[in-house]
Amino acid sequence: NQVAPEFLGSIANREYFTGVAIEPFSAYFVHPQGNQIKYTARGLPAGLRIDESSGLVSGTPLGSDVGSPATIIAIDNESGARTRSNSFNITVY
Repeated sequence: NQVAPEFLGSIANREYFTGVAIEPFSAYFVHPQGNQIKYTARGLPAGLRIDESSGLVSGTPLGSDVGSPATIIAIDNESGARTRSNSFNITVY
């Protein structure tokens, strides 16, 4: 029985400056059965990364980006069931 993590809330669009470390942020996911969750992300600008265990996005943007859409994905460690966050834009100046 594959039960996916649940996404709670939404992630707002973000704006950052090249070469300036961002204030770390994360999406809010819970697993209805209490299973461990691992995280991955799609569309993060160069220099930003997501911690697979905590889901915390951090880093320093390396170059300008015109607002590419990004998502965070939570994965049930046991079944592999996945849930995506809302799509949000990250613009780097």
